[in-house]
Amino acid sequence: MSTLSDLLGIEHFTTSRGGTVRKDFITAVARSLGASDADFFRGSESGRPGTSKNKDEVLALAWELARKEPFPTEQLVEGMTITNDHIEAIVEGVMEFGLGPALDPEQTTGFHDLEDERRRRVAKQTVREGQSRFRNAVLDAYGNKCAITKTNLPVALQAAHIAPYKGRDSNRVSNGLCLRSDIHAMFDRHMLAIHEDSFAVLLSPAVRATTYHQLEGAKLHVPSRECNHPDRRALAHHREKSGLD
Repeated sequence: MSTLSDLLGIEHFTTSRGGTVRKDFITAVARSLGASDADFFRGSESGRPGTSKNKDEVLALAWELARKEPFPTEQLVEGMTITNDHIEAIVEGVMEFGLGPALDPEQTTGFHDLEDERRRRVAKQTVREGQSRFRNAVLDAYGNKCAITKTNLPVALQAAHIAPYKGRDSNRVSNGLCLRSDIHAMFDRHMLAIHEDSFAVLLSPAVRATTYHQLEGAKLHVPSRECNHPDRRALAHHREKSGLD
């Protein structure tokens, strides 16, 4: 919530009892993104606003203003609960489309660079926080062991994206591999790939000519939960781009 408040320049709100996001917070978000008073009511009668929209409807309004796409109804949670995923999706939209509060030109004269820098700083912090959660989830899924070398020293381990990072949805465990830092570097440089069918390690000729040659053909250690297994289509795309088979 604080990240979104900082991005939009709105008041920092506390959560309700139980830690839930309050309706007045998501209302402030929607207003900052350009919603008018009429947008918070359903229909109208005799020129007067109709009934006030509920929390789910205001969430959908904020989502659509931030992401420029319809709110997916399957994202609704029982009890009109706004989740971290909802907030992260709105943050992602704000970052992608450069949205923010409308300011009086007289107030912003000479301050555009400062405002842009503030938003860049908040955006970077958001990415860092997402990366930290991704790393923790991937390392946990792989039992804090490199999927190739079985190295179990956490400080030497990193969470590699199989498909390049393109926003929040890229941070799924199935799009990650727990790799030792040097193995991660080779994977990102397409000097090492994983066959999507056999989960066998493939090496480029340059790597096979080094002491890393012993990794050729090694089988990937995969998480115990099948839902966390590496995405085979993503592995195939990475392997094909690496030119290895």
